[in-house]
Amino acid sequence: MSTPVERSLGLFRDGLYCSEAIVQAFDRQLNLGLDPSALRVATAFGSGFGGARCSCGSLTGALVVLGALLGRTSAEEPVDRLFPLVKGLHDSFRSRFGQVCCRNLTRKEQWGAPEHHAHCEQYVSGAAQLLWDTLLENYHLVKELQYKGKHTLAVFQLVWPRRGQGVTECSIPDLMQRLSLSHTRYSYGQLKLRVLEPAFSEIYAWDEALSVRFGPSFSGRRVAGVWFEVTAGDEARLLRAKEPGFKISQPEQRQVQISS
Repeated sequence: MSTPVERSLGLFRDGLYCSEAIVQAFDRQLNLGLDPSALRVATAFGSGFGGARCSCGSLTGALVVLGALLGRTSAEEPVDRLFPLVKGLHDSFRSRFGQVCCRNLTRKEQWGAPEHHAHCEQYVSGAAQLLWDTLLENYHLVKELQYKGKHTLAVFQLVWPRRGQGVTECSIPDLMQRLSLSHTRYSYGQLKLRVLEPAFSEIYAWDEALSVRFGPSFSGRRVAGVWFEVTAGDEARLLRAKEPGFKISQPEQRQVQISS
């Protein structure tokens, strides 16, 4: 198991071009579902546009990923979410390495030599890290496009900041407010059945690198809130690999006392 940054570098070391390595690594990480013809698009950007030594393939590969996530298929669709991220990633790469042109980035290397390939590893890992940072900072945009369920995005926005924090708790009033359900009188059972379970099922279908456990928190005998334990990344993949039959509809009951 590895991060998409590590996977990008590993694929590059295994022989893929920089652009191919980043697109394939993030296709797996984000479950983009790119078919072989879409993946082949990245080949043209290797070696700075097929050996023209123009724009760095690592950068263009990262931009292809952003386009796959937020791009459009008709003139009526907006680009206001995509273009700022593209420009920001471009500017961050240039700021880090001083150039975006393959020729200038590799001018001291003998083209095609092993040292040239080793020199470019920094650009592969650098572009992949900048892309990953961009996605983590703007994850809501990605998920907004992926999720179709009525409450899935709100549930994701609730649990994502809790990753890696162990067991955290959310009171019922706060939870209902965050999910825009304050107008309802859902019991915990109804909330679990109608909102949390469907949302987590969709989240699981999209993201293999997220594991969530949850259950009721009590104040005396009254359900006063919901606890969550959120794991992300490689640890989450390991947890889900060990429990392929995990059912969100049967969360572990964990007695956690919270104040009323």
